[in-house]
Amino acid sequence: MPAIVFDVLVPEAEFDGLLARFSRLANRMSEVEGAEVTVRGQQPVAMDADVEKQLRAQGDGVPSRFYVDIDGSVRSLNQTAMLFSRFLTPQADLPAEPVALHNEEAFEVDAVFPWTVAIEP
Repeated sequence: MPAIVFDVLVPEAEFDGLLARFSRLANRMSEVEGAEVTVRGQQPVAMDADVEKQLRAQGDGVPSRFYVDIDGSVRSLNQTAMLFSRFLTPQADLPAEPVALHNEEAFEVDAVFPWTVAIEP
């Protein structure tokens, strides 16, 4: 059963709310996709020192880990990971003008919570 693993810096007071949002999305995906999608969260966790250092350069919080376990078939794992990542970094408001998109960095949005993601087989 594959798992999508998010390592995130989350303030302690916001951990339960973020876990609840992840869980609601997992429940909805289970209904729509027909696969069993479950979420587990841990706080605090030991992160790789280099990863934690990179995340701390972007913000602060308690090292946390969210597992999105998938039993069955869903859209691609990458699409699923990006769907859950919207809780961590909001979608950028992009202009309709294609020429304006050449400078993509001008439209980047800061993460609400610094994070990384990995897929475990």
